[in-house]
Amino acid sequence: MTHRPFSLSRRGRRFLALALAACMLCAALPQALAANPEVDAGMVYCFQSVEFQTGASDDLTGICVTGVPQSGLGTVQLGSRVILPGDILTTGQLDAMTFHPASAGGQEAQLTYLPIYGNRVEKEAVMTISIRSKENQAPVAESTSLETYKNLEATGTLTATDPEGGKLTFTVVQAPKRGEVTIGEDGAFTYTPKKNKVGKDSFSFTATDEAGAVSNEATVTIEILKPLDNTTYQDMTQTAHEFEALWMKNTGLFSGSQVAGENCFGPEETVTRGDFLAMVMKLLEIPLESTATSSGFADEADAGPP
Repeated sequence: MTHRPFSLSRRGRRFLALALAACMLCAALPQALAANPEVDAGMVYCFQSVEFQTGASDDLTGICVTGVPQSGLGTVQLGSRVILPGDILTTGQLDAMTFHPASAGGQEAQLTYLPIYGNRVEKEAVMTISIRSKENQAPVAESTSLETYKNLEATGTLTATDPEGGKLTFTVVQAPKRGEVTIGEDGAFTYTPKKNKVGKDSFSFTATDEAGAVSNEATVTIEILKPLDNTTYQDMTQTAHEFEALWMKNTGLFSGSQVAGENCFGPEETVTRGDFLAMVMKLLEIPLESTATSSGFADEADAGPP
């Protein structure tokens, strides 16, 4: 439904004349106090006509708006129309009027008006609307787990979300016992196991938002694995995927090759479809026939005649 202020009917023109006269007669009089509503930032306040009563015994007929809140604080609306000084509104329209805060909170907005009672206009009244700061909710931190090998660093990113979408800072609550952890401003961390340590380790952390609200305590669990041997790859040492290369070697999926006496993983090298199929079958624990020598693909390099 579209709400419109009074049209200037005969009755409306009489109200307007009364309002203008009252503006001149009551300019020097102190303002009457109306209700002082409160609203949370980001919410919408719905007015009630009774809030515009200023203590008169007669029933309120309507109001003439003389002043509205500053635009930085919010807008008073009737439907989608923004109320402006000079608008005359009935009590029915007052019940449909709303205030939309534009402030983040901690401020007050004022609406001034002339109450109209029948054929009489009272002195100007002021309604103060308190805009409360939106209640800040604490961040939520999430636990996670990862694996690494003996004497091999592990990296990751702490996971936490802020309902308000603000910046988070991370704090270690309980340090790991089998290694050390460092955390960056963005939550990225590096875990370094102590020399030759294996087994389970963990550390806990919290996230704090810009308002100082602290999250729940979350845990990062680390499994330090013992490799089958001391093999390292010259082309994978201190790279982002060193763990994956060692994991593939220790699970028997892929061992790389030797070049000039150095173990090389060859991450950019291609493998045949047959080798790839064998890796997948081993990973899925599907028995591989000992007589199988081809993947069956037509482009297999060493495929024989059908």
